[in-house]
Amino acid sequence: MNNLLFLLLTVFLHAAALAQPASDEQAMRAFTRAYMAAYNRQDVDALRAIPG
Repeated sequence: MNNLLFLLLTVFLHAAALAQPASDEQAMRAFTRAYMAAYNRQDVDALRAIPG
């Protein structure tokens, strides 16, 4: 029983660790899209408003 619990916990933690970078990647892509769109428009106020 303890081995099964340990196995399930290990699988769950591994899956949770893999899910985090995907959301980080989406946030980085959204930031890049907003930054490049403002840069291409030469919108200085929008560039200053982007957090980072």
